[in-house]
Amino acid sequence: MRDPLNSNLQVLLSDIVEELAPELHDDIPFVFYGHSLGALLAFEVARRFRARRVVAPSGLIVSGRMPPHLPLVRPALHRLADRDLLREVTLLGGIPREIQSQPEMCNLILPPLRTDLKLDETYLYSPEPPLECPVLACVGSNDPEVSVDAMRQWQLCTRSRFVFRTFEGNHFFMHGNATSFTNEVATFLHSVTPVEMP
Repeated sequence: MRDPLNSNLQVLLSDIVEELAPELHDDIPFVFYGHSLGALLAFEVARRFRARRVVAPSGLIVSGRMPPHLPLVRPALHRLADRDLLREVTLLGGIPREIQSQPEMCNLILPPLRTDLKLDETYLYSPEPPLECPVLACVGSNDPEVSVDAMRQWQLCTRSRFVFRTFEGNHFFMHGNATSFTNEVATFLHSVTPVEMP
């Protein structure tokens, strides 16, 4: 909440790469995971790592977002009036009712929420070769943000293994499927970052 808002995606991506790159090394495998806007950020950070020829992620996990090469299916939300924006995000299950009834909390979360939506909704895809790492893509069966068929198109973002899983639920399907989602992630992590047994 104390971080300044960043509405420029290129600057945000550069900042993320600058922070992460010195901490990641070949001897410790790592995987990027992102949900919704986070999926887009994880994908673009992986591409920037490749462009800089620094260590590559062992895998990429994405959920709840259209593949970067496909347009969003809904109209832009970041320009809506506060009340309308709250209503739309509430329909996605993104704001608990307890927070909706607290004007002070709404005033705190609306600026970063609006900024994140702007980053997501103004993104322009730039074609590049697919990533070399495996990708796990997960989606809720009733996600209004991305259909099951569209989510499957993340397969085009890798030339490596692609794993696709559907869960019952909406945009925040992981809340109602915590165990099965966690198990799926753990299985993928083990497959791309095998632990050597003594």
